[in-house]
Amino acid sequence: RNRYGTVVTKEIHYRSTPTLKLERTTRSKSEAEIYNIDYATSLGFWSNNTLIFSTDAKTYVFTVNGNVTECPRILAFDNAGDFGSSEYDIKYIDEYGFEYSFKAYLIRKNVTADLSADVQGIEIDGVLNTKNDISIIFGENTYATYTINNGESLTYRSGDVLKKDGIYRFTVSDYAGNISTLIVRKDTMVDFAFIESNTSSVIQSGAVVNSSKVSLNILNKDSAYIEKVLRDGVIQTDFVGTKFAEDGKWEIILSDKLGNKAYFCFYILTRMQNGFSYTTPYEYHIAEMWYDSGDGVRVSYMNFINHTDYTSSFNFTENGKYTVVMASAVTGKTSAFEFTVNTLAPEVSLVGCNVGETTIKDVSITGCKVGDTIKIYKATDTGEKLVQEVEVSSNATKMPTVIEGGKYRIVVESEAGVATELTFVRKHVMNTAGSIFIMVMIAIAVIGLFAGLIYRNKSKTDN
Repeated sequence: RNRYGTVVTKEIHYRSTPTLKLERTTRSKSEAEIYNIDYATSLGFWSNNTLIFSTDAKTYVFTVNGNVTECPRILAFDNAGDFGSSEYDIKYIDEYGFEYSFKAYLIRKNVTADLSADVQGIEIDGVLNTKNDISIIFGENTYATYTINNGESLTYRSGDVLKKDGIYRFTVSDYAGNISTLIVRKDTMVDFAFIESNTSSVIQSGAVVNSSKVSLNILNKDSAYIEKVLRDGVIQTDFVGTKFAEDGKWEIILSDKLGNKAYFCFYILTRMQNGFSYTTPYEYHIAEMWYDSGDGVRVSYMNFINHTDYTSSFNFTENGKYTVVMASAVTGKTSAFEFTVNTLAPEVSLVGCNVGETTIKDVSITGCKVGDTIKIYKATDTGEKLVQEVEVSSNATKMPTVIEGGKYRIVVESEAGVATELTFVRKHVMNTAGSIFIMVMIAIAVIGLFAGLIYRNKSKTDN
């Protein structure tokens, strides 16, 4: 109704959805995908394979480079392997006068993606490995995405520096769908694990295991190797392999071809100790500490534990059995180990003489226990030398016996490393055969001497 009161009617047409539909296929995706017409009117309609136009309008005007043509219409490369580009002016007017004009492009070319010059590395199994932070370079009118360890796709912006370790897969594309991929592995750590073989469990650095079966597992994609091994602070120059069995604190330095290094330590405790000091790994705390003096009664020793914000520690020299339960402050996971302290020296004695005596008898030893080590040293002109060593592995182990003359020192060391020393002198005694031989020779000499005297006296008489 106008201002004069007259009713006026007029038909208005409005479409929220354009009647022109755009689809495309690319060389990497043969299935047609819908292309946004607003995107096309702003940045163009692009493909490296086919451009597809269709409409559901009954009346329309569709032109390509100014030439009126039917719709649907497909623009495509003549040959699947051709490289090149074509540009088209597209105009579309539907039955209500809505008009769309934009450029369409068929472009087939190689797009490139390269690592920045400061990213250096080596190739392992066809993949570049580097310990540097990662950044890439790509051409104009292209965009890049990436994934880490096959995770979600993320947008990469020129100049971004990626610091997280992992396998990066970069995909660089242009508007037409031409694609280049680049795979690089960022590795600032030596990939390895130490395994306790009996349980197949992974050992935390700084952990204690009550097992003599520990092995190193180097991951397949890494080039790690053992550079140095120390046991109780002593470099093991002759260490070969990846298995560890002897008691003590093991420290291992590992390296890889990228120049990364790693330090790992652990304790193997299968024998008694003459005292034990320990600090938990970082962000681990001792949750339980139990002590058994030998009477079978466990007593909590938590009052003797030293706690900091991130670790716990202790130093025990009191004889008895200890049980430790550690807990991770991060995961709450617990692990336990045991150790026994024994500071008592072996109660052993000599058989055949007393300590410090000189004897003509054979000398042996008694009182040794399983786990003891017997070492017999004999004095020489320049000091002494080890002449015999016996490890008492069972109650049936035969004890060594000294039968030769000389000055001796016997050292009996317990499983915990506490020693007892015994000294004596064994006089040299000739055996029976030797004694008889000497007596016979003396008898012959006496008979000879007597015969000589008789002969001499007879000669004088004759004269």
